[in-house]
Amino acid sequence: MRKYLKSVAIVGAIISTWSLGIIGNTLAQENTFDLVLRILKGENCQGSTEIKYRSQSLISPDGKTSVYYDVVLRRLGQPDSRLRGPARTRYCMPFKGKTVSARMIIQKDSGQIIKDLPIVPEHLVLLTPVSFSTESRYLIEESQVSNGFSSYTSYRIIDSKNNFKPLSLSPCQKSQFGGQYKGFISTNEIVFECNHDQRAEKIYEILNLQQRFIRLESIQFENPNSPPTSTYGSISRPFSVVKVQQFPK
Repeated sequence: MRKYLKSVAIVGAIISTWSLGIIGNTLAQENTFDLVLRILKGENCQGSTEIKYRSQSLISPDGKTSVYYDVVLRRLGQPDSRLRGPARTRYCMPFKGKTVSARMIIQKDSGQIIKDLPIVPEHLVLLTPVSFSTESRYLIEESQVSNGFSSYTSYRIIDSKNNFKPLSLSPCQKSQFGGQYKGFISTNEIVFECNHDQRAEKIYEILNLQQRFIRLESIQFENPNSPPTSTYGSISRPFSVVKVQQFPK
């Protein structure tokens, strides 16, 4: 696999009461990406469903920069697709989804910057700004990628002093299931848990921003005696689904 809502506006179509109930009642209890997938997969099987979401907006520690993502996802209707599975978890199968577009929106004192991002069209992606570095230069971007049934999580380190381009250094590149951001253990060091094998011992990578180097670490960061981790920045607006559209077959 490594290879690869509270606000809803309905345009040009009517979304079912079932999906509205999912959005209103489940957001606080369910992983955001799982929720988006349920809306995409749960009805209108022979037609297409499209979602535009807006990630949480994260403000840098110095208060000078805020970042969020606007992304459009689509499930493509197929003539032979039907609702299958148990009543509470019925999905449209076969399933074919894609990421239509993804943009990073950067708000600075000098104005707004919009960056169109490269996408993997045949997969669905949930982008989230999870933390800045202490001095506000670097942004940790989380990318959850799914084919509709299985997924992995990867990270990019974005350099605001280099036109918001990602570093060539990325954690957990050899991990089959991606990784998980754990936090900063110092001004320049970030810890990631790499899921090389779900049954094996956890492996941690520490990315050093100053030296541009990644080292392996055997410390279990969930242990009481492990170094404390920190996350920087403040959330000014939570995740929301901006628009849901359904198109007939």
